[in-house]
Amino acid sequence: MNAQERELEELAKFNNAIDNILDIEPDFNESKGVNRPQLASGLTPVTIDGSGTITPINSRSSEWYDYFVEDKKDLKWANAKSNDGSLWVWIPRFAYKLNSSSHTADIIFLKGTTDEPADTTSEGKSSEDVTIKRVQDLVTGGTDSETYIVHPAFCNGTDTNYANGEWSSDIAGFWMAKFEAGYAMNEDNPQNSEIKYEDISYNNSNYYGTRSVGTQIKYPVFKGSRPSINYICTGDAFRLCDAMNESGKNPYGFIEAVDTHMTKNSEWGAVAYLSQSGYGIGREPNTNNITAGGANTIYAITGYGANGSSVEASNTVNLTQYTGDNFTNQPNGNWTTPQGQGASTTGNITGVYDMNGGVWEMVSAYINTGTSNYGKESFTDNATPKSSDKYRTNYGNNAITYNTKGDAINETKRLEQ
Repeated sequence: MNAQERELEELAKFNNAIDNILDIEPDFNESKGVNRPQLASGLTPVTIDGSGTITPINSRSSEWYDYFVEDKKDLKWANAKSNDGSLWVWIPRFAYKLNSSSHTADIIFLKGTTDEPADTTSEGKSSEDVTIKRVQDLVTGGTDSETYIVHPAFCNGTDTNYANGEWSSDIAGFWMAKFEAGYAMNEDNPQNSEIKYEDISYNNSNYYGTRSVGTQIKYPVFKGSRPSINYICTGDAFRLCDAMNESGKNPYGFIEAVDTHMTKNSEWGAVAYLSQSGYGIGREPNTNNITAGGANTIYAITGYGANGSSVEASNTVNLTQYTGDNFTNQPNGNWTTPQGQGASTTGNITGVYDMNGGVWEMVSAYINTGTSNYGKESFTDNATPKSSDKYRTNYGNNAITYNTKGDAINETKRLEQ
């Protein structure tokens, strides 16, 4: 970072801090028709041009984001950068209705932490013509054509026992990592966390070499063109994500008030539904089918895109050639190229990548089948819920197939039938 960039970043942080203290703008930005991104410690608003150049921007600037556009090429989801250079994308609170014929979602943004809708939906329908309901208020057997569901990823789930991946309170939106978790390369200054491997049953080595129980796990980075993290068990991943906000220890600049955690199915579903709407690419993003062919036991590379959404065969590449921040010498398909941006949720560089392909993402959930539990030990100690309880999705018997909403599993499954 040169002196001018550093000055811009410090000025942006100062103005953002002033905005937060004075509460200059309410949660809902009337001029933008969407909840304003809520900046936390360690996050600086940025813009990213088509070549991958990241520029700090004042949070008051009208150029930071735009979810309402006539031309998709002008679509801009809000991006922010943490202190380590990792990138994050703002997902504002919304309600949705799925279209079974077009396989798309009609989205209407909601104001603050309420269920009050913005003026129009992504398909141009007036808010006066829609009905907003929460999952627990739906009539058994389905909804009518005018009913829009408040996405559970933004809802208080204390009364539903987190059956749909809700939270312990209503939220105005959340930050999604722009890329799936990646191993920090030398240029990222890898830093050890205080979390140690407890389970190495998957494999005895990863990008950093041989693992062993008791070895400290390095913090992940969320950048393009990084080796995707693999060979880590769910429990270790859960504890590592939970520790990403330990004040004074993490490289992101986060503090305890920043609620870092493993992604839940509901959050993944919220990003997917927004992507499938007029506020996103409007179709399934292109797949990330890049693999390093087993080099250093790496399976995938973040932020790459094939030339279509259903390319199944993996494209084996040279690890060194496809990783790092020197985009000039990287082949077509990295996140800064037009082909790579087809794998983004917006179809351009401002969206979330690696939603289709890459490595399999582990999520925070447990399934209670009535005879055995899967994942429950991460959330309860004997019969007493831990503080991590709100990170779960409490799938009951058969609920994963029939009852849940918003997680892009059962609703989209039925659309395909």
